[in-house]
Amino acid sequence: MKFVLELLDGKEKIEAYENSTLEATMWLFLNSNDYNETVLKAVNLGEDTDTVSACTGGLLGLYYGIENIKDKWKQELKKYDNIIEICDKFDKIQCTTNDKTLHDQLY
Repeated sequence: MKFVLELLDGKEKIEAYENSTLEATMWLFLNSNDYNETVLKAVNLGEDTDTVSACTGGLLGLYYGIENIKDKWKQELKKYDNIIEICDKFDKIQCTTNDKTLHDQLY
């Protein structure tokens, strides 16, 4: 919780240590109003920004939906079409009692 207190004190840099990614992600999520603005905050926190930003972006994407991510960001994403295809498959998966594995359902 050290970095959360620092953020609340107006500091904009976090330390990369055990549990800081989860704490940063949850703090950003709970204090978010907008996908794009919050991901930029994650990038600008400092230290382990790639991990914190990826986790924050993933969680916010689930919450706000793909339609709230800047088109420019989506267009510049490598293998965007493949990512959308896999996400669509996940969206269609239903819990079943047969022997199909998640891998079998996706591929």
